[in-house]
Amino acid sequence: MYEMCHGHEYMLTRMNRSDRPSLAANSTFLALFSLSLCAFLVQVHLSKRLIGFTIAMVSGYILEVLGYIGRIMSYHDPFNEVYTNPNLLPPPPSNPQLTSRVMQKGFLMQMCCLTIAPAFLAAGIYLTLSRIVLAFGPDNSRIKPLSYPRIFIPCDILSLVLQALGGGMALAASHSNKSPDTGDHIMVTGLAFQVFTLLVLMILCTDFAVRTVVRMNRLGADASLDPTHTALR
Repeated sequence: MYEMCHGHEYMLTRMNRSDRPSLAANSTFLALFSLSLCAFLVQVHLSKRLIGFTIAMVSGYILEVLGYIGRIMSYHDPFNEVYTNPNLLPPPPSNPQLTSRVMQKGFLMQMCCLTIAPAFLAAGIYLTLSRIVLAFGPDNSRIKPLSYPRIFIPCDILSLVLQALGGGMALAASHSNKSPDTGDHIMVTGLAFQVFTLLVLMILCTDFAVRTVVRMNRLGADASLDPTHTALR
């Protein structure tokens, strides 16, 4: 066991190559999210509207960029969390720096940022959807336009709290040589709730789109759409 502490090379030789994050794929996603962030910032500067939507999307893009930077860091050092846990694998005396500043490690960067980022991007989608419903007819929606962000954003926050709580409990249990099952179950519950929330949103969006198309085909665009919101369309 102590032999494994004397360098990453020995551990990497015993590690299946597929277990490591893909450097090419994660670099591609990093480039795409970075370009998207820059393009969005330019668009925001030109439009100078929708403050809530802007904050949500910019925050999500920044977290995605940081998360994929962490993934790339994990490619070169996938065992950094193990090295920072003295109960799992004590660091060698010649490398005490491996135990310092855990929060800067790639493993924690990717876990935290890539878990939280989709919630911010989803919040931007909810805000956009409320505008779309308002522009194409609130009567075609099962719920009011403002109900989309008011219902689904708290649901995303709840799912994140469950994931963070479960992940923290599982990590604390593993560091104490205890079973992390309870924390794992809470974290999975948070993920399942997030998936269920997205499923409900997809059903509502599909229903709204179908009802809007049917109404427009039956009454015509001029009669079915509110002229007050023509600029939004």
